[in-house]
Amino acid sequence: IQDGRFILRIRGLPWKVVSSDVVQLFTGAGFKVSGGSEGVLLQSKGYRPTGVAFVELESQEDYDKALQHPWKQHTISGRYIDAFPSNTADVRYYVMSKKPEPASSSTKVLYLRGLPWEASEDNIRAFFSRCKVSNVTLPLLESGSNLGFAYVEFASTDDARRALSMRNRNMGSREVEIYPVAEDPVDKLVKGDVLSLASYASVPTDRSHTPAISGGAFRPKNNVVDKGTDTARRLVGAVNEDGAESLLHSKGHRVLASGMPFSKNAVSNFLWPVQPTEVVKIVGKDGKPNGKVIVEFRSHEDALKATEKDGETLFTRTVKMRLFSSDSADTAAGIAEQA
Repeated sequence: IQDGRFILRIRGLPWKVVSSDVVQLFTGAGFKVSGGSEGVLLQSKGYRPTGVAFVELESQEDYDKALQHPWKQHTISGRYIDAFPSNTADVRYYVMSKKPEPASSSTKVLYLRGLPWEASEDNIRAFFSRCKVSNVTLPLLESGSNLGFAYVEFASTDDARRALSMRNRNMGSREVEIYPVAEDPVDKLVKGDVLSLASYASVPTDRSHTPAISGGAFRPKNNVVDKGTDTARRLVGAVNEDGAESLLHSKGHRVLASGMPFSKNAVSNFLWPVQPTEVVKIVGKDGKPNGKVIVEFRSHEDALKATEKDGETLFTRTVKMRLFSSDSADTAAGIAEQA
């Protein structure tokens, strides 16, 4: 028990379970979950449930009894659970170890992944010596080795922007990945606070929601080839060339790009601080990607700003970009003209 909070870790849940099911299970066994569904955090890998969850109970008495409870008497979808003691430190580790969603340019917090196991806080500060670092959160094992990731908070957004330009550089023998992340609730987590468990959920808390497989994917109703279910690569969607032509000339703010990755995270990091809302790959008649993507933005200004990356190199490939925006006159030519 930490911070006066009574948190359990349970396992054995069906993959289709939602938070309200867990609350009902504990209520049926005579235990009160703190805040109802707000006191449940279903763990996941990407957006795939793992059958494991954190559950916060209201009292020490319920916590102690739940650990000793014969859970085989209370099944959920025919399965019974196992309960183990946990705490806010476990919640912090779980949330911080998950690769975060890209954030806007106003963030001061960056997520580092791929650190050498022997890297220390001093090594990280030295790595960002050109930037003013306010705080480094580097989880460690009992052996003293780190877990390969860290959160770094900078003094200003300008410092964070300079630090982000160092992505894919080496620290020791390893290439470090760097991602901007939202400061709320992550910044509170970095400072040691844990909000309601449901604040960190990436799977639905009730049956009125469905998992956002690709972060709000654009899925055209016509000419859809791939609905973007490859969560690991975060493919948002795909259209064939006819569908791409129609999409590019419809109302909106888009850029047609070649030489770009198909991952929304990779595209977001390349275009940062401009952030796309959707990334749609284009496939040929054989159903295979043809090397082009359509990147959609919230405004004409964002789309125009993104095209400043035209001609830059990404993963040894030269990126070529062309603007297709409602506020742009350059929308007459077809997709075939894109080199």
